[in-house]
Amino acid sequence: MTVATTMDPSPGSRHPALVALAAIAALAGPSSAWAQATPSAKGEAEIIVPPQGGAAEIPLHVGEVCILSFPSKFASKAIISSRDYKVMTWSESTLAVRADNPDAAPATVALATAAGLRVNVTLRVVPAAEPALTMVRFRSLSEAQTEETRVTTEVTKRLKPTQQRLEQAQSRLAQERQRLEQARQRLDELTRRRSREATLAVRLAWGSAKIWDAGTEASAEVASRGFAVSASLGVRHWLDLGIDVGTTYLDEASYPSATLPIAADMLSGPLRRTTNTAQLRGLATLRVGDFWMPFAQLALGVGARFRSTAALYVPTAQGERWIPPDDQGEELSFDLVTGVRAGLERRITLHWTAGLSVAVAHAFGISRPDLRMSEVSFSLSYSRLAP
Repeated sequence: MTVATTMDPSPGSRHPALVALAAIAALAGPSSAWAQATPSAKGEAEIIVPPQGGAAEIPLHVGEVCILSFPSKFASKAIISSRDYKVMTWSESTLAVRADNPDAAPATVALATAAGLRVNVTLRVVPAAEPALTMVRFRSLSEAQTEETRVTTEVTKRLKPTQQRLEQAQSRLAQERQRLEQARQRLDELTRRRSREATLAVRLAWGSAKIWDAGTEASAEVASRGFAVSASLGVRHWLDLGIDVGTTYLDEASYPSATLPIAADMLSGPLRRTTNTAQLRGLATLRVGDFWMPFAQLALGVGARFRSTAALYVPTAQGERWIPPDDQGEELSFDLVTGVRAGLERRITLHWTAGLSVAVAHAFGISRPDLRMSEVSFSLSYSRLAP
């Protein structure tokens, strides 16, 4: 037989004596789990009840109410085994318990919910110096697992964008590491190759030239354009040695006044002449870098200068005319050539390289006036390992 009791929620109220001690209903299932409710700093605790049912011990202070909260409404009224404890139905799923006797022995309350949660709660009075509970929440294991799953799902959902960004960052980092490793391997390969590379280059140039000529101390400055082919061999990763062959075409040079002999008479007047050049030079090229390569180049060689017949504008019996001076006809002369070039090259692939440069060269004429040229050029070269 079971006895259900209720109490006035007021702590000072008194309930009539129980007719008899109630027999505690046995929990269904093969075994029950025992839980010792440990009070928190706020006097609260949460107890997870397994599917087969469970038991829990609740420490109480005399005269203080403890709320027992369940996840669903009760299947029947609570049963208490001692009149020293009072049990009140606070709501369909909540009980309030209180101990009024400081010498009360532990008592048991058997509880069951409509959802099937079953638990035996042992109430025990503890001294005021020991921690006690004022709120206990009972949850079924399946509910806890469901809540845990929900929380895990929510956390995973919220962390998913961060996780995706982290994975993207890791992917970018891996790609960057791979790129850096490939670049390092290319640098090693280029350093190794450059010390024994054979290179063939083509260069196009545009610039100007300053030309001196016989019979005048003035110089003429004309536009120039040229073309050159060079071949070189790497002897160090920073030094190439080679040769180049090039030709330069110059516009006609004009001098405002020159004095030259014509038929043994010294005549003065404007002078004009056209000059073209071809040069063969040895090269020493110093480079730094691997993909972007600043370089400086020194050149020394010989040149051939093709000069047209000079024409002096002088008065004659038939009027002013352009007349060739004595010993100033069409000729081929030779020069000693020096030059310096500086620029920047970019290795496009393992074999192809493009570059821009500026250069100054001076041709010292052998028994002829000097010639000085300056230019800006674009070059394209092909390199491969020498056999």
